[in-house]
Amino acid sequence: MLLTFFNSCIFGQLSEDKRMIRQLHELSVTKGKAYDWLEFLCKDIGHRLSGSPQLAAATNYTYYLMKELGFDSVWLQSCKVPHWERGPKEIVRVTGSVEGQFDLSALALGNTWGTGPNGVSGEVIAVYGLEQLSKMPDSLVKGKIVFFNRPFAEAPLNTFESYGMTVDQRGGGPALAAKKGAIAALVRSVTSSNDDIPHTGGSWFGEEGPFIAAYAIGCQSADRLAHALKLGKVVAYCQSDSRMLPDADGWNVIGEIRGSKYPEEIIVVGGHLDSWDVGEGAHDDGAGTVQSIEVLQLLRLAGYKPQRTIRAILFTNEENGARGGKAYKTFTDKTNEKQILAIESDAGGHSPQGFTWESTDKYEGKYRDRLMQWKNILDEYGYRFIFGYSGVDIEPLKPHHGLLMGLLPDSQRYFDYHHSAKDTFDKVNRRELELGAAAMASIVYLADRYGIR
Repeated sequence: MLLTFFNSCIFGQLSEDKRMIRQLHELSVTKGKAYDWLEFLCKDIGHRLSGSPQLAAATNYTYYLMKELGFDSVWLQSCKVPHWERGPKEIVRVTGSVEGQFDLSALALGNTWGTGPNGVSGEVIAVYGLEQLSKMPDSLVKGKIVFFNRPFAEAPLNTFESYGMTVDQRGGGPALAAKKGAIAALVRSVTSSNDDIPHTGGSWFGEEGPFIAAYAIGCQSADRLAHALKLGKVVAYCQSDSRMLPDADGWNVIGEIRGSKYPEEIIVVGGHLDSWDVGEGAHDDGAGTVQSIEVLQLLRLAGYKPQRTIRAILFTNEENGARGGKAYKTFTDKTNEKQILAIESDAGGHSPQGFTWESTDKYEGKYRDRLMQWKNILDEYGYRFIFGYSGVDIEPLKPHHGLLMGLLPDSQRYFDYHHSAKDTFDKVNRRELELGAAAMASIVYLADRYGIR
């Protein structure tokens, strides 16, 4: 008799959880507003680079949006952020080759200094990675323009794995070229799309330098340049006026619903509000910011009263400094809050497939067991839980020993748009965006109701 009663209670809990999670998904596609919020962010405000008027406008918009939604607390968390400006349109032109003169489709890489009005001109040499360049004598590099031409890896099914195998050329390649005496660097765009749209992104030289101009070039331009190099010597001219300015004011935008039973235990959902200065920052990461706001709103629409504090954070400056994530970590250290779970959405607004997760070794086994319990409750949605990286903005929270998770949407199209002029509102599907918010809300509900270990 006792066993029958126990089984009945377990089944009742399971049924209640499944009903709530189904309700969250239904509410997301029938009453969700994330798509409307994203449209305003992209079309009325536009791209949102740190230090720009557009990011300031987006900060105000999302702050007053969460105030209007009636969250228990909404506030701005200040920090200093890098301020980089691109300047006028860049010029990268082959001026001497067997195939004659031709322009390359190019964008300056973030945090780099331009050439000034006179530009620089030099012979182009091609390499296929940092290791190859590091082994070359400096005498072969000095005075040259280094062209990094390792293509986006096609074999991995998860394109974020491909990105990780390629992005070192953009992030660290120009700095290495500069140390070996190069006068500029060209980097094949880190994208799965075989078009001629350049994809920008951050490049890191450190505080001491030396500094050189560096550019992403479209894949078709990269192929044409590579072909010209096979035929003989190539000379190119580069001109740009990008520059770093003194740090600017920046703000994380934070809204929360206060917990009724364990308010000191914090569950975070977040994305980053800033974007690069091309396109509209729709998938990267307008999608994640509006989904994070939607998570709190979905729980309210479902009539759910959380036991723990649920907090939406729209991080600033993920793209070229990660200052927002660091500022939040500093805040948590001072307040000594318990950050038990953080979910980041920074992989686009495509259809949700599951979540990556990570933690410190101390609780990895317990979190794995808890996720397997949740997987059974979420079985009809097919969400996977894959051990792996969670996100740039929440990674600093790892010392809190909480569970860190990253929303894992379908990744096949994401790097077609990433950091390019193609990352616009029309590339986001309303239903897929809203389902991503529902997936995050489902995890938040389970973590709030049962804890995480």
